[in-house]
Amino acid sequence: MNGENINILCLTEHWISISQSIFNFSGHQVASMFNREKAIRGGSLIIISKLFKYKERKDIVSLSVEQTIELACVELEHFIVVCVYRPPSGLYENFEKVLEEILLKLNNSRGLLTFGEWATPGIHKSRQRLYELYSTKAYNHNVSFASFVSAYSKMFRRVCSMAKSLYIKDKIRNAHNKIKMTWNIIACESGRVADRSFDFKLNINDNFVTSDREVASEFEKFFTDIPLSTTQSLNSSPVIAEFLLKENVKECNVIFTFKPVNPKDIIVSFRSLDVKNSADLWGLSVKVVSSIIDVVAPHLATIFNGCIKKGVFPDLMKHSKVIPIFKSGSTLDPNNFRPVSVLPTFSKIFEKIILGQMLSHFNAHNLLHKKQFGFTKGRSTADASVELIKNVFEAWERSQYALGIFCDLSKAFDCVHHETLIRKLHHYGIRNKALNLLNSYLSNRIQRVDVNGKRSPGAPLDMGVPQGSILGPFLFLIYINDLPFFVQDKHEIVLFADDTSLIFKVKRNLPMYDDVNDALSKVVYWFDSNNLLLNNKKTKLIKFTTPNVKLVDNGVELGGEMLKPVKSTKFLGIIIDSKLQWDLHIEGLASRLSSAAFAVKKIRLLTDVDTARVVYFSYFHSIMSYGILLWGNAATVNTIFVLQKRAIRAIYSLGPRVSLRDKFKEIKILTVASQYVYENVMYVHKNIHEFPRNCDMHSINTRNKHKLVMPVTRLLRVSNSFYGQCIRLYNRLPENVQKASIAKFKKIVKERLCTKGYYSINDFLEDSTPWE
Repeated sequence: MNGENINILCLTEHWISISQSIFNFSGHQVASMFNREKAIRGGSLIIISKLFKYKERKDIVSLSVEQTIELACVELEHFIVVCVYRPPSGLYENFEKVLEEILLKLNNSRGLLTFGEWATPGIHKSRQRLYELYSTKAYNHNVSFASFVSAYSKMFRRVCSMAKSLYIKDKIRNAHNKIKMTWNIIACESGRVADRSFDFKLNINDNFVTSDREVASEFEKFFTDIPLSTTQSLNSSPVIAEFLLKENVKECNVIFTFKPVNPKDIIVSFRSLDVKNSADLWGLSVKVVSSIIDVVAPHLATIFNGCIKKGVFPDLMKHSKVIPIFKSGSTLDPNNFRPVSVLPTFSKIFEKIILGQMLSHFNAHNLLHKKQFGFTKGRSTADASVELIKNVFEAWERSQYALGIFCDLSKAFDCVHHETLIRKLHHYGIRNKALNLLNSYLSNRIQRVDVNGKRSPGAPLDMGVPQGSILGPFLFLIYINDLPFFVQDKHEIVLFADDTSLIFKVKRNLPMYDDVNDALSKVVYWFDSNNLLLNNKKTKLIKFTTPNVKLVDNGVELGGEMLKPVKSTKFLGIIIDSKLQWDLHIEGLASRLSSAAFAVKKIRLLTDVDTARVVYFSYFHSIMSYGILLWGNAATVNTIFVLQKRAIRAIYSLGPRVSLRDKFKEIKILTVASQYVYENVMYVHKNIHEFPRNCDMHSINTRNKHKLVMPVTRLLRVSNSFYGQCIRLYNRLPENVQKASIAKFKKIVKERLCTKGYYSINDFLEDSTPWE
């Protein structure tokens, strides 16, 4: 090692134990060193040129705690050098305490700062005052003065703790993504703050591109070429796509026109946008515009009305900023990045207005197929999942089994053919200036990739609906709306955006799947004609059967190859297996909830009960509630309840032996069982038109006439699933509750369930106490 130009060298993790030889560098000497006695690796070391005068600060080195904080320290004429190593396995809280003690020892009048953004000017002044008191205490041995310094120090720590808690509380409450903010705070407090900068480097045809601007240009080329490279093998035709639409869907003869808007419409639309800090190409974000929206609303109304009148969407509102986000794999391959688009903020406002008026037209004339579940009011992923499972149960009740084909479309949103979409919009009554406006919205769009502040020149997008837009998802729904009409009625289809699932009800001993293969061929033909590519490798086939049923080993053909059945797949965030037993889903859910419970615990240690509750509801409870209508009655559901109780104990600092029966009632948080009951009765109430009552079956005036008809099922498994359970639970509600409006029904039921704190579904079914 050539150390001529090195005066001071600090090393950590030198891996030298006490028993091993010391470093020997020419012209240098070991000035201070910490060696481990018990464990290998680690350690801290300072090497100094022999030309320097120094003294080792043994008082600092003696503060070292093996595998927590490992120190080397020297004092020179004008400054002090501390080499600190924090082993990843050590507790950050202990490390922080020792580090603060070191800084207090070393600092006399220098403005050392170990605070975060939470520190107020008053705290900074108090910290400086504490430094001065510690300096005085070093030579003032008065007992009263020492007690005063100790009291001042304790008070200072309490104030810091309160300030930090309030800061974290505000950060979480004001965060758009509370889960992400929670983990950022936990990572920061644990000393695991990720480096947000990213050194982009791409391998393009064996040439390495490192300049941010050149990398941005390469990403731009790659992202722009995706639709063309994806669809080049297809035989798409706008003419054929329009023919298939007209053959299966009645044309809407009511011509739609956009209505003028006023400043109030602008403000209402803007207020409904998610408040985010992400800035568009012009540096504007929703958060920034919120401070001026009242001023600019009249001007925006004038601009938007001009656009509606002329049928033109402003060009500058079609320029999007694209940020490449790394997924996994090699960082040299652009395939391992996904594009995240940030559209102009003013464009989002206009799109919100356009979407609202188009939805009114489509809803008024029932233009959307009932099997469309995505991006439409009152329909959700849970509704789509329920629809799919209902079809499986119906097959089982007929002594059949169900074939589920879960289609995977490659880059579906990016591959929407503009001409095809315009023809479909015309079919649904969007014509004249309204159609011109939407055609203008789609055409001549420009995207510029941003890499560390450097941007690509900009490239036009000739295909697809804008990613990250307000209007894009609804346009995609319109694009695929005729697919369910094209599929024969005897086959079921469930659509949620680009997730397309087909359910075929098949006789058990059917020797061939000719009907299934023919239907699937039709679906592939529709996709091909509409410029959408079905990814054969990612498309899954599940044979849904009851336990112990043996099936004929038949295959389904897709693209000249046989689809091999799988035991399970993920559908809209829920793991569905061939027996609908939910064990796999609950296992995966338990893992996620365990992390969520940990996050709740860490946040509670840093803040108060109210903030921990916010994290609980936004993180733990939202995950726990999702899809519970389907899996909430499974045999292994108690695993989830155990984790819920762990989270509740963390919020309220309760021991593991403390019963939570009364606590759930006091804090008004639904147990897993209560949440299951709530989701079931809410599902029935929202879809009450699908459930006949006893009074619909006969005219006899009985006391149970208001109750729903319990379906007669062949299988106990079907009866005990949500299929029968939702009716059984709903029938336990008083007649006056069943007649309540959605809003009132929701309030009454939730209040009852919170007050009772049921630990099981049977607790609810057997509860005969009157409702208030």
